[in-house]
Order: sequence, then structure tokens, then C-alpha cells
Amino acid sequence: MEYFNAEFICNDVKEKQKEILMKFYESDSNSKYRNVLDLCFDIDSKTFKKVIIYKLVNDYINYCKKHYQPHNNYNVPTSLILNRLAFSFSGQNTIKIGKIVDANFSDDFFKGLVPELENEFADTTNLSFVSLTATTSGEIAHFKKYERFHVIIEILKSNNVDIFEEYKTINITNKLKYLPRDKFYIINDDVNHPLNSKECFETVNNLINDSRFGDRSRDKLLSLTKCEKMKEIIEREINDEISDEELLSNLL
Repeated sequence: MEYFNAEFICNDVKEKQKEILMKFYESDSNSKYRNVLDLCFDIDSKTFKKVIIYKLVNDYINYCKKHYQPHNNYNVPTSLILNRLAFSFSGQNTIKIGKIVDANFSDDFFKGLVPELENEFADTTNLSFVSLTATTSGEIAHFKKYERFHVIIEILKSNNVDIFEEYKTINITNKLKYLPRDKFYIINDDVNHPLNSKECFETVNNLINDSRFGDRSRDKLLSLTKCEKMKEIIEREINDEISDEELLSNLL
């Protein structure tokens, strides 16, 4: 059924294909259509590139222009800031530091934390428990409220679209041990946030790496440089198409 839906979008209603793809991209529930979007990429990667990939790289470039700006003097290498941008773009990261009783990766564990999470957040929709890291002074739990970009990013990763770079995970050292325990820390770009200090920045990056406990091939992050390059390539291709159409029109 999903294949026929993708065929319908890419071939039967070709005149509305771009509009439909954009609606998928902008939908907060696009995870429901992941397989259809993946098939649309296979059937017509050219249009997918002009619509979905072009929109994503533009959104990411604009996101990078607004967050973790250098003038805030984070006092950390630019490479760490670029990594943090990529981790943050796909959703809001939150960690809890302290003793987490009976912690495991089951649904029951996450459900047990729901009342506590609901007290902390106004909206827990799309909030997921990602990982748990044991340290000498307690556990560190990572939660993420995924944005719609997450599904698109995973599709592009699986199709090896050249807008990513490898991320090398390092061993996590507990440089957060001096922070107050048993509280949630929502990670943002406030230069005065305790998790944005020079001592904590890289440790936090490794904690919020979504794929630490998954397939190692997924250890890829959006690359700002590659996204900018892809944007130029797509715009050049679009302009070439327009020129070809104008030439053909003149000949006719």
C-alpha cells in the first residue's frame, strides 16, 4: 500500500507532487509517513531533492545563523559548536542528573517518569527517553523532544545524501559532577547556561548524541559546509532547468 501511495504522489498526481511533499515535510506527524517519503526518494529523487532536501538545508542554514552565535564567546572550539547545532536542530535536548531508580530502557521506566516530566514541561508530546549514562556520582538520563526535521534527517542519512559528516564519539567523562543533582537541564544556547561552560560543552555533546546506543553507521551529523554546498548545487540545477525550458519555449 505504501509503495502505491508513493507511486501515486510521484506519477499519478505529478502536478501536485511538490505541494504534497512540502505538506509531508511541514507536518508535525510526518513520522507516520516515513516509509512513503523514503519510497518517494527512490522513485523520484530529483524532485525530492528540489523540494525536501532544499527546504531542509535552508532551514538548517537559517537555524545556524540564529543559534550559538560566535559573538557570545562560548570559549570552546568552533567544531564543538557546529556539533551542538546539529544535535539541537532535530529537537530539544534535556538531561536529568542524579540517581534514577530501576533505570533501564523499557517503556515502563519511561512511563514511570511521565508525571515528573509533565511537572517539568508544559507539553510532553514527541518527548522520548533516548539514553542513560552511568557515572560515579549517579546516572544521567537524556530526553529529547523531536522536531519534524528528525524524520527527514534519518531518511537522508539512510540514503547517503552528501550533507553529513562523521561524528566521532569519545568516552564520556563526568565533568558534570559539580552541578546540582536531581533536576532537569533543558539544553539551549544561553552562554551562561552551566552546560555551556568550557568544561562541560564537549561532555554534553556526547551525552546528547542520539546514536550512541544504536547503529554506529548513524553517527553522522549535518554539516553546515555541506548543506551550504548542496543549496548552491540545487539552485544551480533549478536555474539550468528554467533556462532549458525557456530555450525550448523559444524554439517552439
